Amino acid sequence: TPKEEEKVEAKEEKDANDRDAMALEKKKSKEAEDRTKDALKRMRDQVKKDQKAQDKKQQELLSKKEAELKKFEQTYREAIRGNQKNQGSSSEGTMKPLQDAYIGHIREILRSNWDLPVYLQSKGLRAVVHIFLDARGKVIRSRFVQSSGNDIFDEFVKGTVQRSSFAPPPEEMSNVLRNQGVEVLFPL
Repeated sequence: TPKEEEKVEAKEEKDANDRDAMALEKKKSKEAEDRTKDALKRMRDQVKKDQKAQDKKQQELLSKKEAELKKFEQTYREAIRGNQKNQGSSSEGTMKPLQDAYIGHIREILRSNWDLPVYLQSKGLRAVVHIFLDARGKVIRSRFVQSSGNDIFDEFVKGTVQRSSFAPPPEEMSNVLRNQGVEVLFPL
């Protein structure tokens, strides 16, 4: 009968449309999966690239620290070289060049970490900070002897001191730096 044939044709057409819709959906799903895989691969590649850049930067920092340590050691050796007379606990004799060399090292490291914004550089702000170090050259504590009066400037000073790590001080200076510390004027 023609009605049954129409129903069969309609069913076949519907089935064909369903198959086409499923094929299209499968194709879209595959394309989305491929895009996701590509995006994931790009992200992994970027993470690897970022990690290599970070490793390179850390290696450069390590090399810089080693160079600074060698430079300080050379300065230290030059400072204590020679046949000089030591006058007890005064800062004359061999202690004076030694102190000068290590304090120069402290200022050099602080200067390398000092990054004051331009808008503050022209204000003529000054602060004096007393820094105390342990035998490993780590900052134990610091305190303002004289604040700049500008909270932002003072925060930059604190940040610079906290970010800085120094070579271990000469044994002869270790107790002095722990107990008496050293005064530093900012800006450097």
